[in-house]
Amino acid sequence: MQRSLRPRLAAVVLCAVLLAACGGPSTVPPAEVPVPGGSESAPESTEPEPPEPPAPEPQPWDDMTLPEGCDAAWSVSAEGGLILTRYDTGSRADAALPQGRPYQIAAECLAGNRTLQSIVIPAEVTAVGAGAFANCTALRSVRFEGTLPQLPARCFTGCGALEEVVLPQGLTCLGMQAFSGCSRLNTVQLPAALREIGQAAFEACTSLSALTFPETLESIGAAAFRNTRLQAVELPLELKQLGAGAFAENPVLEQVVFRGSPQAGTALFSECTQLQQILLPAAWTALPEGTFSGCAALKTLDLPAALRIIGPQAFAESGLEQIFLPEGVTEIGELAFGGCAHLAVVCLPGSLQTVGELAFSGCPLQTVWYTGTDWQGLLARCQPGNEALEKAELRAGRPPLG
Repeated sequence: MQRSLRPRLAAVVLCAVLLAACGGPSTVPPAEVPVPGGSESAPESTEPEPPEPPAPEPQPWDDMTLPEGCDAAWSVSAEGGLILTRYDTGSRADAALPQGRPYQIAAECLAGNRTLQSIVIPAEVTAVGAGAFANCTALRSVRFEGTLPQLPARCFTGCGALEEVVLPQGLTCLGMQAFSGCSRLNTVQLPAALREIGQAAFEACTSLSALTFPETLESIGAAAFRNTRLQAVELPLELKQLGAGAFAENPVLEQVVFRGSPQAGTALFSECTQLQQILLPAAWTALPEGTFSGCAALKTLDLPAALRIIGPQAFAESGLEQIFLPEGVTEIGELAFGGCAHLAVVCLPGSLQTVGELAFSGCPLQTVWYTGTDWQGLLARCQPGNEALEKAELRAGRPPLG
């Protein structure tokens, strides 16, 4: 029994006709594809904006004031203190250091600067490192405005144009070679609190002609004033230590006065060719080696009564014409008077026990005064090279005054 399909097909056709008559469902047009280069704007990106970089952390040196044209580099010490590690003054001939808060100047911070001619070091500076201003060859003037307890080693060494320095108040220690080689330095006022002048501090300052030592000074290092042009030196009462060659090789030094009795090193005044007058410490018991060697203008000298030993070469090749050794001297070192080409008269004490080798070699002795009683015994104790004592006329006692 098969049903006919005609009635169903007719029904479907009728439904389609009715839908078309009613307008039917609308067809959605496809989206238009934008044409490259067209006027239509591109859709906005959906990616998030990158975050802004964080603001730099504040640094301890942010509030420091620098002169125009200068540039600085800083660091912080383990204790939290500020340190100026590099300072570029550009083409400036004069400059002040940074100001704003206390800080230290690192070692060799400005060393080798070729343009800087004058500099002011402000009160904010609490310490200066070794060689901080070394070899600043154009630097002429330095002024410290604050208080510093010490200037370190080589602070201004090799500043050949430096003429004037105003040192900080409160300075107690001037380091070794602090101004060595400052050949034009002619004006220095040492602070009243100064206690120590280091080794070679003013060595080869060949324009330094005058200096007043403060009463507080206790120590002058070896070669501290070697090859300067000091004309006169008065050493203070409190001076306790005087290093080897402290005033050696000064071609114009004429006068030296000791007000105290410091321990002294060797060759203190060697090659001071114009030295003529010297007042030695009354308490000195020994003249160190080479003390007056090469002092060509030194013709005579009053030796302290406490003297016991005359060291080797103490007067070698000096200008002595006569010398009277005080009673109590027991020893004359080798070459002590060697090469004294004008030494004609000498007085030897009876206390003398030892005469070193060549002690009077090259001396044209004419008269020897002797206060002892055993002249032949003394000659027997003399080391070789003292034939001048035997050839001279021997006289007993001491020479008359005047």
